[in-house]
Amino acid sequence: MSRKSFQNNKMAVKRIKTSVDAIGGSTETKTTVYNVACRIRQLEANEGSVGGKDGTISTHRIYCDAINIKSSDECIISKKIYDVNTINSTSTKDGYIQVDVTYRG
Repeated sequence: MSRKSFQNNKMAVKRIKTSVDAIGGSTETKTTVYNVACRIRQLEANEGSVGGKDGTISTHRIYCDAINIKSSDECIISKKIYDVNTINSTSTKDGYIQVDVTYRG
């Protein structure tokens, strides 16, 4: 079986975009930057890695095609929101990445 056959979820990756309004103030909006197929799994107790953001402990790992995801992004899968902690591998040779995330709600 191919890796693609295990990617049975759809993930939207959202990023905060900042723009300047008419009076010079800034406005932040969340924009979907990617819609990709993925696989997500809950991490075992002994796998929980401390993420790059304020020592946050990751709760899940997402496997998806190699995209330019950032630690400030959020991932939405089945209406559940996950904050990106770390990108474990950017194996462009294999064409996929592993992203450790924390479930937010």
